[in-house]
Amino acid sequence: MQTSVERHAQWLAAMRPAVPEAWQRVIDAVVRSAEEVRRALGAGLDRAVYAAALEHELRLRGLAVERDRPVRLRYKGLDLPEQRLELVVNGLVAVEVRAAAEINEVHAEHLDGLIRAADLPLALLVNFDGALIRNSVYRRFNRVATAALPLVGALPADEGEDEGL
Repeated sequence: MQTSVERHAQWLAAMRPAVPEAWQRVIDAVVRSAEEVRRALGAGLDRAVYAAALEHELRLRGLAVERDRPVRLRYKGLDLPEQRLELVVNGLVAVEVRAAAEINEVHAEHLDGLIRAADLPLALLVNFDGALIRNSVYRRFNRVATAALPLVGALPADEGEDEGL
């Protein structure tokens, strides 16, 4: 007999857009790494502390991590001020770290804009102040990223962005 937690996990899996298995392995590795960092450091620290520890943990797990990747934007021929992605894992998943009492839609929209500009297909917003890391990770999917284009036909129209894992 399944527990309510197992049923909930199955429901969440059914609700999220299907991604290639290799992408899901990267997502899972980021979540497990964040859980390890949180377990070791606890709550209440500055986001820069968690970002540095998460970067280190991801590297220990053999993943390629790029810190503060520049994102350049242009508007009608004008070069706009450079933005930065906090972490990019395996050139595929942008990771933004937060240590906030609550995450709102503004945080997610900011991340959506950055992954569109950087042409990345996935982003994870990890809040280290949540009670459980697994429940404090918000996944975003960029339907127009070059890497995501083969998957777009397989996604329902409203599944470009989703919260939770």
